[in-house]
Amino acid sequence: MVAFSVLSVASAQTKRELVLSEVMERNLTLKSLRMMNEASSLESRTGIYLSDPLVSVAYKEDWFNDGAYTYEIGVSQDIDLSILLGRKSKVAVAQTKVSEAEYLKSQKELELEVAQLLDQWVYLGKKQQMLGQKVVLNKLSVDYYDSSLKKGESGKVEFNQSLLALADAEASSHANQMELDLVYMRLSSLNGGAPVDTAGLEYDLMALPLDFESWFARVADSLPAMQESMRQEVLSNAERKLAKAGWLPKLSVGYATEQSIESDVQGINLGFSLPLWENKNSVKSAKLKVAAAELKTAVQRQTLHDSFSQIYTQARTLEKQWTTYLKSWTRMEETHDLLSRDFQNGKTELPDYVDVISSLYDMEEKLLDMEYQYQQAKTALMIYGK
Repeated sequence: MVAFSVLSVASAQTKRELVLSEVMERNLTLKSLRMMNEASSLESRTGIYLSDPLVSVAYKEDWFNDGAYTYEIGVSQDIDLSILLGRKSKVAVAQTKVSEAEYLKSQKELELEVAQLLDQWVYLGKKQQMLGQKVVLNKLSVDYYDSSLKKGESGKVEFNQSLLALADAEASSHANQMELDLVYMRLSSLNGGAPVDTAGLEYDLMALPLDFESWFARVADSLPAMQESMRQEVLSNAERKLAKAGWLPKLSVGYATEQSIESDVQGINLGFSLPLWENKNSVKSAKLKVAAAELKTAVQRQTLHDSFSQIYTQARTLEKQWTTYLKSWTRMEETHDLLSRDFQNGKTELPDYVDVISSLYDMEEKLLDMEYQYQQAKTALMIYGK
């Protein structure tokens, strides 16, 4: 029978965390997203500096006036006050933070997928062990009825039923093994194609938080979706301030010199643009975006609260059901031990032994399913609650 004993928290978590961190480190999609995030960060910072200065040189010669000539040299620099005030720089920083939040969101989604695959691996491994025991039991039954049939002590119907039960147990075992192989293939794929050390893996033994509202209040702002919304709100505010700076005049400062045979003239050029029409609706638009971002953050918080509350309630219900069922299972294990002892001592016939043990395997499968569902719900909660 499959053991449902609780291992030490330290060893189970350490093994699980090692596998999880290894996959996260080797995942090729995550590496690509990291590089894209870095590229996006650099791209957002390309427009935060003053434009390059303009240098012009001109030579003019009057061929009809004894070869008189003039040299003109000019240097000019456009000055955007929004850059000097740091408005564009703040927008660039905010854009980088949004990109980081998007990356962290993808990272957490991958972490959840890997963690739940590890849960599935543990579940299918336990189930495979149980199904293997069930196959052995049904082989004993087939051998028993085959011998009884030859002795004339039982009929063909009983023997055929035992063969059918064995075929069903073997089919279940093969199907479960296929699922195990598929889970491992997916884990290996997420691990950059490298093998994954799954030996000794156990469920995460961390307990659910006692109070959901306290837990959510603690983790809400660190949730990737919330981080993304809040950083988008900061970006919208930075863009609003940049839009206001669009009403400041743009300056142009230059130096020019003109030299000829007769004169040498030097001077400074000053110019500015008047922002009369170009940015007419930019500030209004930016204010609306800020209001929309603030509303989205509030909606996102409520959506996450309701979603995680539902998962928490489901996990709590499954935990109670599994705990209650586990208590009954403990008594059934005692029945299994007593019956096995009686069977070995010849006090119980094989058909009676097989009937009882088969029912115990059915109960064990329900317990494994319930434990797995509980772990999946808990993992969905705890991965985001780190």
